[in-house]
Amino acid sequence: MKDKFKVGDVVRLKSGGPKMTVYHVASDDTDTVITQYFTDDNFLREARDIKIVMLDLVKKCDKYV
Repeated sequence: MKDKFKVGDVVRLKSGGPKMTVYHVASDDTDTVITQYFTDDNFLREARDIKIVMLDLVKKCDKYV
C-alpha cells in the first residue's frame, strides 16, 4: 500500500483539514507518511506517522485557487 502516494503528492485527511504535501513515505511496513502544511498563520507544520488509509489524494487542477 505504500506505493499509493509519493513524495510531492498533495493529500488531505479523509475527515477534512488542510491540504498537505507528502514529505516522506515510510520504507518499512507501517504504511505511514510524513506530511507538511501551512497553518492559516503561515507557520510550517509537520504531521508525522499518518496512516495512508486516512488520506485522500487531492485532485490536481490547471489553475491556482
